[in-house]
Amino acid sequence: ISGFLAWFLWRGVYLMKLPSLMQKIKVGIEWACDLVFPRTLAHLKADRSRRVCRAYYPAGDFIFRAGEPATDFYVIDQGEVEVLSSPDNNGSSEIVAVLGPGDFFGERALVDTGGRESSVRARTDVEVVVLGRNVFTQVSAALAPLRDAIAQAVKRRTNIWKNLTEMREVLDTIPLKHLLEPLPDDPLSVDCRLDDAIDRINRERLEFCCVVDECKRLIGIVTRSDLFRAIEVAAAADVGSELNLTVKDIMVRDPITVTIKDTAALALMTMREHGLKSLPVVDNHQTRIAKGYIRIENLMDCIVKRLLMVEQGEKGQPAKKIVKVTKETMQINIEEILAKVGQDRQ
Repeated sequence: ISGFLAWFLWRGVYLMKLPSLMQKIKVGIEWACDLVFPRTLAHLKADRSRRVCRAYYPAGDFIFRAGEPATDFYVIDQGEVEVLSSPDNNGSSEIVAVLGPGDFFGERALVDTGGRESSVRARTDVEVVVLGRNVFTQVSAALAPLRDAIAQAVKRRTNIWKNLTEMREVLDTIPLKHLLEPLPDDPLSVDCRLDDAIDRINRERLEFCCVVDECKRLIGIVTRSDLFRAIEVAAAADVGSELNLTVKDIMVRDPITVTIKDTAALALMTMREHGLKSLPVVDNHQTRIAKGYIRIENLMDCIVKRLLMVEQGEKGQPAKKIVKVTKETMQINIEEILAKVGQDRQ
């Protein structure tokens, strides 16, 4: 049904559903006037470059795509997003970084006043704070720490693989599960006492402890740096309750993670983006069952060994011999450095 008949039927149904006769008469008169007189209201288009708002994106939705004009700056409040590279000749993109709560994105195109060079997609359900271009420019110009953070992010997020093609090829051949280190047999829960976490970090020399719920889902981590926060929390606590702090009082909730199916290259870029030495690994980003963690030294050691294997294949030399000579050379260099430091101190 279309045209005047559809208009008349819909208005009739609408009038029947109004709660009172007075409302029905009032709305009916307004519609009758609209048929004779033109509308007197106009919609003013808002300036998107001056807006500050919140937005929600379900998992899998694109926040923006490569090539689109840059109008907004985004700060993640909840959830995670994944940054995708520009499409290649086949139209396919790869994930180059994962960002989580507190991270921001979209700044490069605003600083360079160009189009988007990469795409950003919601990895999980995500909520972001959106700043229009003009608001972003004014705030970053007036706030020096934000301006410095943006400059560092632009420099850090350059494509490092352009000049490291060999390393990238090696990373693509390393399954992430081969680098996985298991979690302690008894991970922390939110109700564990703070002194238990301190004792475990100290005893096992851990960079962080995972905090899981009763279903083994990763809900937070406690790092060595978080122990400083315990002093602040204890200072604000009531007298006599300083020693009753629990893990949930200082843990980092919903930490950034990679999944067991992600690539070693993505893990390396994520650690580089956030300045991490260790990174938790989960089964997938929906259930977030903790599977273990990877360390940067294990990742780099695997890369060096694979590169040495490629080198020995080209030169026809035994791989073990090259690795041995390399380690001996490194040891000699370390001894020379230590000797030089001793002489300088004397």
